[in-house]
Amino acid sequence: MSYNIQRTTFKVSDFVGWFKTDSLILNPNFQRRSVWNSKSKSYLIDTIIKGLPIPVIILRDVKTNLKSYIPQKEVVDGQQRLRTVISYVLNEFAKNEEFKLSKTHNKKYGGKDFNSLPDEAKQTILDYEFFVHVLPSTVTNREILEIFSRMNSTGVKLNDQELRNASYYGEFKSLAFSLGNEFYDYWIKWGVFTDKKISRMDEVEFVNDLLILAINGIEKRTPVSISKYYEDYDEEDSIPNKEVIVKRIKNIMSFLDDSVGSLFNKSEFKKTPLLYSLFANIYKTEFDKNIKDTKVSLNKKNFKQKFEVTSNLIESSRNEWKNDKVVTSVPEKVYDAFARGTNAKENRDTVYSFLNKQLF
Repeated sequence: MSYNIQRTTFKVSDFVGWFKTDSLILNPNFQRRSVWNSKSKSYLIDTIIKGLPIPVIILRDVKTNLKSYIPQKEVVDGQQRLRTVISYVLNEFAKNEEFKLSKTHNKKYGGKDFNSLPDEAKQTILDYEFFVHVLPSTVTNREILEIFSRMNSTGVKLNDQELRNASYYGEFKSLAFSLGNEFYDYWIKWGVFTDKKISRMDEVEFVNDLLILAINGIEKRTPVSISKYYEDYDEEDSIPNKEVIVKRIKNIMSFLDDSVGSLFNKSEFKKTPLLYSLFANIYKTEFDKNIKDTKVSLNKKNFKQKFEVTSNLIESSRNEWKNDKVVTSVPEKVYDAFARGTNAKENRDTVYSFLNKQLF
């Protein structure tokens, strides 16, 4: 069967107006009720203010009421998005659905409700256009459920980081996402991540490790342990010394690019376990003794020379194992640690110590 789907755009103000005149049905039988928390709602409003795209809203026309003559549309997919924006603009629905923009998401307007925003920001929100698919009234509930089934069966299974991204909207998630995006040019230039891997949030997964290192030092890495940080640092301004940590991470990335950026793509350090240990060495060497310092003072020329030598040693050890199953270029324990990956704390500590002797 071919559905006569209308593909169009509607402004936020359209949906607000329809809601006020009872022309919009938000809770049809096949839709779940709202379950978003205040952070996820704030994240959506910030997305709208910044003019970023949001997934398509799906509506269905309802036959005109013969008594009221009011044409109606019901929400097939997108109820929580629409409830969020309508509740923000009109302060409607139950008390537990009220929320304000978070400073974590928008420093300029953080802490404000819609009425407290300047007129320019209000206009931006009201004029934002959703992409919308409108199904004709002839499409039945059974057919809509089939549409849902098809939508949910054609996607790729979410990885751990994508699941976190869909579940958390607080301080740690926002910072990891922001830094991962800011370092995009480094990831590509150094050969650490491809665009395909970045599309699956692999770079955010790596930035998680850098933030955890800055907060609590070298730790074992598991999906559960990372999610715990997303939970523990979910509230606004909950990351201790956040500004100092951010400056340090940015300065280390800039130092690496300035000193060895041209070498990364052909080096062993473009592998994330080794890059993590390299980063950890710089962070601890430069900042463990001064809780306020943010500048990297290492000599770039000396660092570059040691970087090349160490990378060549690691490459030689890999070739030795591949050819003879014996390693002499580096201690066998070190080879075992980085060859298996460095998610276990013991392995991470072993590689950290080896790099510390080589580089510092």
